[in-house]
Amino acid sequence: MLIRSRLPLLCAKAFNASRCTSAAISRWPENHKIYLGSSTASHRIITYSFRAYVTTTRMFSSDGNSGFTENEEAKSRKDGDHNAENGKCEDDIRVEILENALNYVLTHGWTREALSLGAQEAGYPSVTEGMFSRGEVDLVLYLVKSNNTNLLTYMEEILDAQEGEKIRISEFIRDVLEYRLRMIIPYIEVWSDAMAILLRPTVFVEATQELGKMVDDIWFYAEDTSTDFNWYTKRALLAKLFLTTQTVMVNDQSPDFADTWKFLDRRMSDIATIGKVSSSLQKNGKMAGDVAFAGFTVLRNVTGFGDRRR
Repeated sequence: MLIRSRLPLLCAKAFNASRCTSAAISRWPENHKIYLGSSTASHRIITYSFRAYVTTTRMFSSDGNSGFTENEEAKSRKDGDHNAENGKCEDDIRVEILENALNYVLTHGWTREALSLGAQEAGYPSVTEGMFSRGEVDLVLYLVKSNNTNLLTYMEEILDAQEGEKIRISEFIRDVLEYRLRMIIPYIEVWSDAMAILLRPTVFVEATQELGKMVDDIWFYAEDTSTDFNWYTKRALLAKLFLTTQTVMVNDQSPDFADTWKFLDRRMSDIATIGKVSSSLQKNGKMAGDVAFAGFTVLRNVTGFGDRRR
């Protein structure tokens, strides 16, 4: 079904701020027909904003009229001007929709339906979910990145509270790991599905990069100063510890995930001094295998460990 006279209104309500998309609009072929249900069409609908109003109207109307009332047209212009003045561009709208969509994952899963409901809650047409080309992948990765950002804030607060005193590395790591894992609790019922999405071949590299950044940040805030092979093994062990504890957590039915925290404590104690794991790796072939399982090679080569600059 062709989107005709209502397309300008959809454009205005979807993005509203023409300043965000004038470059994209300039590349829009004049004779291009947009069909409902096309992914390309959905993308254009939500990325072309109020400035497309006149263009689309003339495209689909032989007499040059908009096809809807002056009141509707005035309201569309008013909405567009208001959001443009507020500086609401594509990134802002994406975050708003993703945040809202998280409210629906428990009932609708990590799906485009959740994104569609999130868009409607934010006041945009349901087709706005078409701006997320990877659908559920974008939603899961958004939560992972958001949680990692919140973890950074938490670690900074811990260091500020130390007032220059040296932190105890094991206690610090134990604390921040639990803090990070607790961020999963609101979504625990569907988190196994999220983990499956992150393990998809097309997503695995990006998911591993986010994991690599997280463990690197934890060691950085733990004031790790190692520069030898130990630098890599610490991060590989920490990645394995996080992943295995997360798996236990998904299946934990104990009150307040008590069994998960006991498991975490046991695994922490397995490494008597987590800051000195090189000798343990050299003596314990099984632990070396565990590190390989944790994706040491991937963490080093894919995430670019050793290349980051602080």
